[in-house]
Amino acid sequence: MNKKLLFSIIPIMLLLAVTSVGAESCPEGMVKTHLETLTVQATGEVATSSVLDSGTEYLLKASGTAFAGDTIDFDAKYSITNRISGDTWTDTVSGYTSYGTDLLELKVDDEFVDWGAYDAGHIYWQNITGGGVSIPFQIYDIYYPNNTGSLTVDIYECVVERSAKITSPKEDEEVSGLVSFDAILYDDDEDDNVQWAVRKGTCAAGTNTVFGNVDGFNDDYTWTNNVFNAVADTSGWELGEYCFIFNPTEGSGEENIRLTREFVLVEQIVGQTKAGILKESGVSGKGIDTAPGLQKPFNPKSKAAERAGKKK
Repeated sequence: MNKKLLFSIIPIMLLLAVTSVGAESCPEGMVKTHLETLTVQATGEVATSSVLDSGTEYLLKASGTAFAGDTIDFDAKYSITNRISGDTWTDTVSGYTSYGTDLLELKVDDEFVDWGAYDAGHIYWQNITGGGVSIPFQIYDIYYPNNTGSLTVDIYECVVERSAKITSPKEDEEVSGLVSFDAILYDDDEDDNVQWAVRKGTCAAGTNTVFGNVDGFNDDYTWTNNVFNAVADTSGWELGEYCFIFNPTEGSGEENIRLTREFVLVEQIVGQTKAGILKESGVSGKGIDTAPGLQKPFNPKSKAAERAGKKK
């Protein structure tokens, strides 16, 4: 590969943050969506991305191999010189080691990045944060005329995966007295509304509703930063199986989420709840009769009921 010229490189400040050697995944709670594919020629031409939004997380996938003359094949970071018997893929170009480990590497935004350990499939990932500008990609070499082929860069945008979970009651939990209904929505915005209900003996829509904001009910609840809470006094409800339905409304193009959680309403043993035992022990306070967590009995296997309200 007649490498004759050594270009001087002028450092340029990164307008994006290369956050880490990447795995094939976005940060927790996010999923990747394909944004664009770039072809980076081995002959040195710069391939430029679209504008990457400031503060947005992206994944870069560099793949493929190209040819640098003198029997040299290379990918985004490693190369092999086939004329050298026994040569293997290495971070330095065999036969040209004096040029250092950067020779024939794929640069991101005029900077060398760590593409990670060698991959036999020649696929490498990088996590980056957009800086509100487009970014260039270029293969670094000291002599381009006898190079052929190209590498491929796929850019993925990391977006919040819209999902939700019910945190209370637990599945098939036995409850009584004041019961707290809690749920969380994970979304990239905080302007969704929510429909919710508690139904006797079924999770089916419009059937046996006893509590909620649908089917003619308008019970109190809080819905702040996609966190839901409602508290019900179940002392007048019929005992048996119930279903809590949590249905945040979706925006345009978003998938519908409808979660259900079945639980069992059991008879409350007067004086045996945590609140009752605390009051019997002389503990006073406005919150004792309204705190959902105190309307349940202590674990019968523990001695907490005996010690409740007593100083050591």
